[in-house]
Amino acid sequence: MEFFEDSSHVQWWNSEGLVIPYMSLDKKVHRYFPDFIFLNSKNETWVVEVKPYKETVPPTTRQKNYQYAAITFVRNKLKWEAAKEFCKKQNIKFVVWTEKELKKMHIM
Repeated sequence: MEFFEDSSHVQWWNSEGLVIPYMSLDKKVHRYFPDFIFLNSKNETWVVEVKPYKETVPPTTRQKNYQYAAITFVRNKLKWEAAKEFCKKQNIKFVVWTEKELKKMHIM
């Protein structure tokens, strides 16, 4: 949040200020609240989800808590596919930031 407040390239931002419907594993429609939405100095609207890197890649069967990790990965993938589709229709950019991106941006 400090990044958005301190950046001269951010005109406005909001935390969990957008609701995107998505079909989850139970075949029911759920509501996804991406972490951030912001408008940059180029008048581009971005939707940002922040997640640990390990939740953005498929888990391995040797991974501790494999079943939980697999469900989390699939659920995230479903949310992000719905977000990409929603954002494309609205001319909004969607991105997932992990600790790797945050370190590059010197946020961590």
